[in-house]
Amino acid sequence: MPVSPQPTFNDDLLLSDADRKEVARSFPTCMHVLDFPELRQVFDGYDLSANRWKKNLRLAGLATIALGVIALLGASTEPLYDKLPAGFSNAIVVVSALAGLFSIVISTFGVLHSASKNRWLEARLMTERLRQFQFQTLVFRIPTILRCAASPEFDAQFGKARERWFSSFKLEHVDHLPAKLKEVLDDDSEEQFLLHDSDALDGVPASDPLLAELFAAYRLLRIRHQILYANFKLGGDSLNFPRKQVSLLSGVSLICILLVFFAHFAVSISSVSRLLPSDAIANGLAFLRGTSVHVLIIWTVIVALAARTFEEGLQPTREVERYTAYRARLGRLLYHFDEAASVSERVRIMTEVERLVYQEMREFLKTNYEARFVL
Repeated sequence: MPVSPQPTFNDDLLLSDADRKEVARSFPTCMHVLDFPELRQVFDGYDLSANRWKKNLRLAGLATIALGVIALLGASTEPLYDKLPAGFSNAIVVVSALAGLFSIVISTFGVLHSASKNRWLEARLMTERLRQFQFQTLVFRIPTILRCAASPEFDAQFGKARERWFSSFKLEHVDHLPAKLKEVLDDDSEEQFLLHDSDALDGVPASDPLLAELFAAYRLLRIRHQILYANFKLGGDSLNFPRKQVSLLSGVSLICILLVFFAHFAVSISSVSRLLPSDAIANGLAFLRGTSVHVLIIWTVIVALAARTFEEGLQPTREVERYTAYRARLGRLLYHFDEAASVSERVRIMTEVERLVYQEMREFLKTNYEARFVL
């Protein structure tokens, strides 16, 4: 049985030749509307930039946590130094000190450096706004699309109109991303989602075959695609997915709590045993009162602290809640879209989908912008 390929979720913009061929087969009449080479080119540049900044932030975050844990583990072994060879204990001191120093340096200039995080968020904002621009064309420019389609020069006429719209979009966004990010973050009324002027729907024939194909393309590539993406994020079984992260980090924290509890319980039993008349029992449990057990308890607490730090950076619980709510709202809008009986009602529901997508993007940006530490 062939191995299933890794799912990709930029195929809604037809980034690959295979995507374009499949969409051309499914929606041949409106392919010229769905295929936008210039937007794909701009998207690729910002997507690569966003991925690069995100990778750098994640590597810096992992290094900060790992080095911090090494420094704390090394420092907590001090009670055992008299039981270790002098050279080995000195090596532990040097390694822990260097690990602590590098952890502070990396966190200051990498993880906690707001410029790095802002560049990532600005690039991610641009990729999502480009995606929104593409699909809002199918929502708010329907009369223009149908009017151009009535001409024998459909490609040229629609292409010129779309170039004008896209030029205005680029003038407002390309060199102003810090300001646009601030604008979106401050948009509590969430009215900045519109990227197109809305053409009047008066006189749009509901029976037009091109209109039916546009609606079908929007349903598949926008609504269904977003639902599938939410399902993918919620159902993944690797450490890159929030539900798996919640399970793993919760398990580590629980194990650490149980270890600390049993260690303290064992120490208590050992202390009580000294009151018993039998010296054999007291001597047999004496090792539980030694420094090794106390160091082990400290190590367990440090591991639990590291797990909590990972949770703070990844925020998997919030991610699960966000994708679950997003999927449910999209599902409800899809149902109403399928049940809509008029062009205006379908366009209204499509507008709500675009508003919801904007809300989801804004929540993602705001959460990560306000977070002191992200992974």
